[in-house]
Amino acid sequence: MSIVAYCDGSSLKGGGAGAGVVLIVPYSKGTKFRCSLPIGKGTNNEAEYHAILLAIKKINSMPSIDIDEEIVIFTDSELAVKQIAGEYQVKNKNLKAIHSQIVKLVSKYTNLEVKHLPREDNEQADALSRIASLLSVAQSS
Repeated sequence: MSIVAYCDGSSLKGGGAGAGVVLIVPYSKGTKFRCSLPIGKGTNNEAEYHAILLAIKKINSMPSIDIDEEIVIFTDSELAVKQIAGEYQVKNKNLKAIHSQIVKLVSKYTNLEVKHLPREDNEQADALSRIASLLSVAQSS
């Protein structure tokens, strides 16, 4: 049984961005953790990266999770998946810092994968990221 995280980022036209994560830990009675994180102004790609980082940080903070457990992090950002896997370079300076944090945390685990899934299969994380985006707009007003 894998630990599974569904991640999504959202950026509104007004500049408010947010990250959303749904984390499912099956051996803890299917515990679901839902997180929304307003990140202020940012692009959709930055929001996607923040969502992945949020998921990995949450997983990393859980003492019951071993480094060799099977962990799958899903995102609907093919760009983020390919950049984290090293298939594409990260050219955007704002993404480089977040990318290096993600790669460092991912390397702690022997069986962690970041995978793509279609947007329509990521509805809960999408909803959480949109809420966080709206909160970013409200906080900047």
